[in-house]
Amino acid sequence: MNQTKSQHSFPFTHLLLAVYLAITLLAVDGFFAIDRFMGIGGNTQGNLGLSEYLRMGVFIGEYLIAVLVLCLTTLLSRKVGLTIFISLWIAMIVELATHQIFGRPMDINNIGTLNASIFNVSDALQKYFSVIGFAFLKSALIFVPLIYFLCKPSGVIKKRIVFALILSLGALYGVILIKRGAPALIGFPKAFSYAYGSIYLKANYLLFPDSTVSLVENRSPIKKIKNIIVVIDESVEDGYLRKILTPAPNSTLDYGESFSGANCSASSNYILRKGYWDRSKNNNKNIDIKKIESLFELAKNNGYSTAYIDNQQVLKDPTTRNYFDSKELSYVDLIIENNNPQYERDLFSLEKVQSLIGSGENFILINKNGAHFPYENTIPPSLISSNTIENYENSVRLNTAQFIQQLERITPADTIIFYTSDHGQNLTGGATHCNTGAEVNRLEYTVPFYVITKDAKIIQTLLFERKNKNYKFSHIEFSESIRNAMGLSIPDAVSIFQIPASSPSFCGLYGQPISFFRKLPECSPLSNTK
Repeated sequence: MNQTKSQHSFPFTHLLLAVYLAITLLAVDGFFAIDRFMGIGGNTQGNLGLSEYLRMGVFIGEYLIAVLVLCLTTLLSRKVGLTIFISLWIAMIVELATHQIFGRPMDINNIGTLNASIFNVSDALQKYFSVIGFAFLKSALIFVPLIYFLCKPSGVIKKRIVFALILSLGALYGVILIKRGAPALIGFPKAFSYAYGSIYLKANYLLFPDSTVSLVENRSPIKKIKNIIVVIDESVEDGYLRKILTPAPNSTLDYGESFSGANCSASSNYILRKGYWDRSKNNNKNIDIKKIESLFELAKNNGYSTAYIDNQQVLKDPTTRNYFDSKELSYVDLIIENNNPQYERDLFSLEKVQSLIGSGENFILINKNGAHFPYENTIPPSLISSNTIENYENSVRLNTAQFIQQLERITPADTIIFYTSDHGQNLTGGATHCNTGAEVNRLEYTVPFYVITKDAKIIQTLLFERKNKNYKFSHIEFSESIRNAMGLSIPDAVSIFQIPASSPSFCGLYGQPISFFRKLPECSPLSNTK
């Protein structure tokens, strides 16, 4: 039987609830917000002015509105109230867990990264179960009492009042974001930060489309190659693979430790397929990334049959899908997936490759399962140990070293294979990848770069071009090399077919691979030396 809430004024118990929420909302993340509040104006050596006092007032206002929204939502109908509370509860669990895993509160870059990786929720639950469980318990201190008050007969309030407050808090988030940038929102009330950040990221995507760059006819010293195979591995750090794959197969050219375009899968895959920036013009803080035609579109328009081997099944992801859109997929002739256990998928896909390159001109992109965490899922049960690094090395040995060796054996002379990983892996502690700001570890970006071919003329050209060159490669040059093999170039871009004497510095992207309200994506400067 439905209960109708009695009509009377705001109950006194809700005033006590508001006090409780104000304290608990600050306490769940270790009173980080208070530290953040006390840091306002720190760059003025304690000489606070009107601007600093205004920022303090806004900071306090954020929390007062957030507490008021939570309290007043208990006076709505149960259906509406539960919808709001469950949504915010999930958002708070995500924020608290992210804060713990990355060692810092969530910002726009983290929000974009997490939303792009939503298909890996089951993996995250397995790897970070205890952290997420603890975040659930802490957030329960807020939402269990709220749901109790929601189900208890009390006063009622018009929905438009609560929604007006929610909109005002969202507008405040937006004003701060646009006026002072994402760092000014560190310490915004938990749950609300993730909710509003996701909304503004979507708005940015709709309002500010990427800038583009045009291609020209190929300037490289090779002709169009019949079969092009692009292998994008998962989470393979160059140093670990180098220890295992020594020496490399005879027809494999090793371009040494290279840098991934980004330290997170979706962004890196976007860069590899359809993103570019001029390394010589980056400012070691932000990068001016441009959008170009996808490798699939270029291949299809240049006469290749195209295939995508999706060993991670990212196309089943209803959200980001490694930034594939309907236009790009329209240029893919064949999509191959398999439901084998993860430790069988990569080697199994070699059979598919061999069957595809038998006739015609082919462009094949393999999105490998690789050494994706949890590593024990990517190796046979008989090899699983309690040692994380041992599991990782076994995964790299099985899914990468053996894969490369077997791929090299089946490669005909009219084929060129480009091999790299989406990003590296930090096994020294904290998050393995996708870190931002000061938490970024160089190992998240160090990846292998191999080219496999049995064409003697191509090998001679590549060896000549490399002679006496000291160039540190990245995904930028990796993708341009693929375009060169198709017969296309970006003006003045570098590839393995056109190598300068020395390389400029490199700044690896983190967060989303798009500008945010016309602010360029942030990046982490990486050394060009080992």
